[in-house]
Amino acid sequence: MTSSSRIPEQEHTQLDQLTLLYAMADHIQRARHVDIIFDEVVDGLRRAVGAARAALLLTDEAGVMRFKAWSGLSEAYRNAVDGHSPWPSGTRDPRPVLIEDAGMAEGLGDLREVVLAEGIRALAFIPLLYRGRLLGKFMLYHDHPHTFGESEVRLAEVIAGHLAFAIWRSRSDADQADLLRRFEAERSVLESVVKQMPAGVLLADVPSGRIVMINQQVSAAWRRPFRQAAEIADYAAWGGVDETGEPLLPEDWPLARTVRRGETVRGEEIRIVRGDGTTGVVRMSSAPVLDGQGRALAAVATVFDITEEKNAESSQAFLEEASRLLNESLELDRTLDVLARLVVGRQADWCVIFKVLETGAIQRVISVHADPAMADTVRPFGDPSLRVPDRSLVSWVVRERRPMLGPEVTDEVVRDAYPDSPELRQAVRSVGATSFMILPLEVRGRAVGAMSLLRTEGRYTEKDLALMAELASRAALAVDNALLYEQARAADAAKANFLAVMSHEFRTPLSAILGYADILTARVHGELNTRQAGHLERVKASVRHLSHLVDEILSYASMEAGREKVRLEDVELVELARDVAGIMEPIAQASGLDLRVRLPEAPLDARTDESKIRQILINLVSNAIKYTPAGHVELHLRATETGFSCTVEDTGPGIAPEHLEDVFEPFWQVERGDGRRITGTGLGLAVARRLARLLGGDVTVRSVVGDGSAFTLELPLVSAQKGGGTGLA
Repeated sequence: MTSSSRIPEQEHTQLDQLTLLYAMADHIQRARHVDIIFDEVVDGLRRAVGAARAALLLTDEAGVMRFKAWSGLSEAYRNAVDGHSPWPSGTRDPRPVLIEDAGMAEGLGDLREVVLAEGIRALAFIPLLYRGRLLGKFMLYHDHPHTFGESEVRLAEVIAGHLAFAIWRSRSDADQADLLRRFEAERSVLESVVKQMPAGVLLADVPSGRIVMINQQVSAAWRRPFRQAAEIADYAAWGGVDETGEPLLPEDWPLARTVRRGETVRGEEIRIVRGDGTTGVVRMSSAPVLDGQGRALAAVATVFDITEEKNAESSQAFLEEASRLLNESLELDRTLDVLARLVVGRQADWCVIFKVLETGAIQRVISVHADPAMADTVRPFGDPSLRVPDRSLVSWVVRERRPMLGPEVTDEVVRDAYPDSPELRQAVRSVGATSFMILPLEVRGRAVGAMSLLRTEGRYTEKDLALMAELASRAALAVDNALLYEQARAADAAKANFLAVMSHEFRTPLSAILGYADILTARVHGELNTRQAGHLERVKASVRHLSHLVDEILSYASMEAGREKVRLEDVELVELARDVAGIMEPIAQASGLDLRVRLPEAPLDARTDESKIRQILINLVSNAIKYTPAGHVELHLRATETGFSCTVEDTGPGIAPEHLEDVFEPFWQVERGDGRRITGTGLGLAVARRLARLLGGDVTVRSVVGDGSAFTLELPLVSAQKGGGTGLA
């Protein structure tokens, strides 16, 4: 055949190959499942390149080549070469491997005998590549040595490329379908878990803020069906309230801040308006959901309803504040007034307090309304002169010592509350009460009072009753303490009055005795012998001692009764101290003691109550003499930066540290130390300290056991001018 005759034949072959190529490419592209065309592709490729045999092998999940389609190959041969690849694992963009004569090729290794035994003399390895990744290979076989032309290798590579793309696409679609199935399964599990979570969960799209998932707990917290917002602006319908009480802006919700700015919010407390009209509190946290590259895919928020927790905290804080305020005063009327004003505006719009008298009768004490405009309307309910009928609701509560809860105020309830007073019934109706509670103030098994609480909006619940019952219990203790204090004050007053009366009764005969003794001493009715004169002096000394005791008791009683007054005058203290020393020196000498005095050289002027200063100093010196068996007593007056001080120091046995403050208690005495009995009332130091504090100063003590004691009076140069007694120091 001439060359001119071969050119048309070559062109025809190329045309046939091109037609076959387009047909196969179209077939590959149209196939719904690529694995069903493997045989057709292998056979078409074999015919297109004129090979005797052909095969297709694809990599499995482990990257091993496995036969998928073949033409003219025995099973023995396939089993022998299955898994073989001329390219190392992981090779990128491998090139075709062409063996023109298997009998002469060294690269086949152990497979050469297998290839020759199959009758194969030439073979080509054409890789199936997609984006440089090896997916498999075409095998082209010739029964005789063969030189693989560039066109046939090129054709085989093009077909291999189309098939590789189809395989990759098929695998990608399968992977995507599998991924979608797994996503749906995981989403189903996630949704199931979210629905069972105790917390509310909101999942929002980024960047729109659209709510794509929500569980029932969110609606439970809001007590209404929760709207799945389409955008952040819709968050306004959630009814949030900020710290100032203003509506929370949509963009200020934690979830919105996460959607817009990627912000992570932890444990933010938000007040919400719930579906039933009540106010609740939720604790919300939110965070972005990120992909592997750190890009936000969504935003998730958790919501916990902490309304009960906050209510419990508020109730506890309320009770603690109530306890503190109720115990600030021991005045009964003040305590009851505090109780009424504690609950009004917080737990009630109107409160009426009652107390139980010793006779068992119930007396109105106070009536307080939150609205000042209602003051005149409710004032009669606190009028002590208005009788509380035995068949009223308050009387029943006091008698039974059981609280009463009235969710609704009906005409029947009003009649039962005020059976004998049409005016009060009308007043209750005008106030517009909607719900009430009456609680006994009970302590130690008896009712000491009661409180009636009324609302003009809403209804009381069992939780409200429990809280108020706890308050009533604490209030009852405060009322009982106030009553005990009143009784104690009455007892103190009775004691002080008794002591004052008795002191005056003692003073009259003592004055008479001393007067008659003075007459006898003056020999008005005749001379006295030596023994008579001595006995008479002892009588006078005893009278003076008893008179001093009476004066102490009278001073103590006067201060207890609050009748002691301060009378300020100009006093020269050095001269006053010298006078006191002159009075006490004979007494010290009679006890075998040396009375020493250290006084400033210059006068020391003060404006104070001279008689009280004198009494304090006499009491301190007298006490020192009384408790000093031997040695000396020293009176030391000196000026200080803030006023003056006067210290009385002795060489007595001293006072144990645990008794340093006891010595100032009325009627308390220490042992002298030498076994001698101490005479006196035990009021000297108590009276001295009380008088000092009445004048704006104090009396303190320092002492060492076995080394004496020192009592110091400290006062300002201008004393306080108080109007009454100081009470127990």
